[in-house]
Amino acid sequence: MNRSQDVVHRAVGRAGIVLVAEGNPNRVKTLLAAEKKRMSRVVVDVPVHDIIVGDGEGQVPLKKIRTTMLKMPRVLTGPQVTAANDRLRAMGDLMSNMPLPKGPMPKGMRMPRGGKMR
Repeated sequence: MNRSQDVVHRAVGRAGIVLVAEGNPNRVKTLLAAEKKRMSRVVVDVPVHDIIVGDGEGQVPLKKIRTTMLKMPRVLTGPQVTAANDRLRAMGDLMSNMPLPKGPMPKGMRMPRGGKMR
């Protein structure tokens, strides 16, 4: 996700890894490329597909995402899907991009008392 609220979702299944992107197609392509690169480093032998949601040319409408994903060729077996999903989950824990507050942590700050109304 970026500041413009463009989002890339990840789905792991028999077809491999499917990245579903929402947002402006020009900005989303860079997010997709970066995410594909991360996926290829962690899970080498799994195919990575990408889908851009939208109504334009080369995009898939939101209603048809499910059917588009179901039509993809099934390449992986059940244990391979589980192994790939476990590796990606572990990568997410190690490389989480949680925003941290800037500046020093406040010390000695009092909690506001509530309720005294006159």
